[in-house]
Formats: sequence, structure tokens, C-alpha cells
Amino acid sequence: MLSKFSTLIDDAIAYFSRESNRDDLLYAQSAYGELVSPIKQDDDDHNRRMAGFYDWYLFDYYRNEGDKKHINLFLDMQGGDEELTIIADSVTLSLFEYLDSSWFKKNIYKDQLTGKKLMLVTDHRELLFLKEDILLGYHGTIGENVFFLDGVGSLERKAKKIILKEKKRVVKQQDENMLKSFLYQLELLDLRYRHYQHVGPEKIYLFDYAKN
Repeated sequence: MLSKFSTLIDDAIAYFSRESNRDDLLYAQSAYGELVSPIKQDDDDHNRRMAGFYDWYLFDYYRNEGDKKHINLFLDMQGGDEELTIIADSVTLSLFEYLDSSWFKKNIYKDQLTGKKLMLVTDHRELLFLKEDILLGYHGTIGENVFFLDGVGSLERKAKKIILKEKKRVVKQQDENMLKSFLYQLELLDLRYRHYQHVGPEKIYLFDYAKN
């Protein structure tokens, strides 16, 4: 089922990247740049960042209030599919930690926002994360297991304590807008820290929720 869903995402990206949809896509790229910083051709992780943009575009971007998610618009154009719609509706942005593999349970991840421990679906692509890496990206569920979209990436380990401390504070607030802002800011601040590693993470990872 994951393969079928991955094909759906690829087809949706191809459709929304057509010349006829170019203006809307460029507008979305501009909005994404303002949200988490612009994507540049010479970025070291350009491909992952573009994948992250498409994840956001399909599952989190609304140009107008009341619009459907782009992934749901595409599903409607394809005639609808109940199983794929259920999976699409499960996709959300979150913060994870890779807990390692064991003999009986492989690829165990902890959702840092819910505290749940989850296993990858059996046919998942290989992920090259290290034990105790913290990850930011979109994930979904198939049955009781989890899968990650292509834009998932690890955050700087030197900032882990700061990030998890802030996560704990934000989760306690039970404010969805604040939580989403926290996750978006993680991408922005992590990119900033990678450019200014001579500066301590405590001076870079400064969160601001004034716009909420």
C-alpha cells in the first residue's frame, strides 16, 4: 500500500508542477520561503529541501481559507480512493527520535509530540539515521505502523536538548497554532545553525511565537 501511496504523491507533484499550474506553485514557493527560508539551488541539501516543500504544499498549504489540501484535490481528480484518502488524512508534520532497531522490532521511532513509539511499515525505503537522531518531517500511518515522506531530515544533535526542552513547553500549551509554528521554526533555525556553527546553538535556537 505504501508503494501505491508513494506513486500517488509522485503523480500529484508532477501534475501541480505542470506549466499550467506554474503561477500557483511559484506563489507557494514564495510563501514557503517566508515561512522557513527560501530554497536555493546551491543549498547543500537542495533535494531534501525541495522534497520538504512538496510535502508541505500537498499536505499543509492552503492559498485561500476553506480550500482543500492539494493532495485531496488531486485524489478527487483521480476519482477518489477510500484507502488512499485515509492514508493521506493521516499525514502530518511532527518531531521524531530514532530509537534504534532490535532483533524482534526493527526501526523503532518515537513521536516526540505524542510520546508514542512506532515501527516503520515493512516495505519502507531505507533510512540512514543514527540512534538518538531527532527528525523533522511529514509522516503518515498505514495500520499501526508509520512511514515518512521524502522531506524528512535529521536536526543538529548539538541542539537536541534545547529542542526537546522547547518541545515540552510548547506541548503543554495545547495550542495547535503554537505547535505548528514551533515545527516550522525548527526547520528555519536548523538551517541557520548549519550556516553559523561557530555560534553556540543556545544563541541560534531562539523561538518566537509573536505571530500566533
